[in-house]
Amino acid sequence: TPDFDALISPVHNGAGTVVDPAGAGAVFAQLSPPELVAAALPRLLAEPHGPRSTPIEVTAERWGRLPRTYVECTADRTIPIASQRKMQAMSPGAKVVTLDSDHSPYLCCPQQLAEALIGAIPAA
Repeated sequence: TPDFDALISPVHNGAGTVVDPAGAGAVFAQLSPPELVAAALPRLLAEPHGPRSTPIEVTAERWGRLPRTYVECTADRTIPIASQRKMQAMSPGAKVVTLDSDHSPYLCCPQQLAEALIGAIPAA
C-alpha cells in the first residue's frame, strides 16, 4: 500500500493541505479506470483545514433527525474500512450502503454510487 502521508504537503502556512498528484492514483483510485484517474488528478486542489478542525455542536434532540446514508468503500486506502465503520458507529441509525470501491466511487463505480445516492433520497 502506498504511503498516504508521503502524498500530503502543508500549504498556506499550515492552513490546508495539498495532495501530490504523482502518487495519488495508487492511494485514492487504485481500482478506478486509469483514463478517468489521469483526467481527475490534475484537478486536485488544496483542502483547507478549517472544515475538519472546527468543532461542531450537536444536540440529542436534533442529531439524527434527518435520514442519513453512509456509503462505505471496502477497498478505500485513505480511510480503511475499519475506520469507516468506527465513524458509522458514531452515527447510529444511518443506512449503510457498501460499495466494492476505492476512495473514489464516482470514478470506480459511478452507477452503483448514483443508485446509492438516489436511494438515500427520502420519499416525498
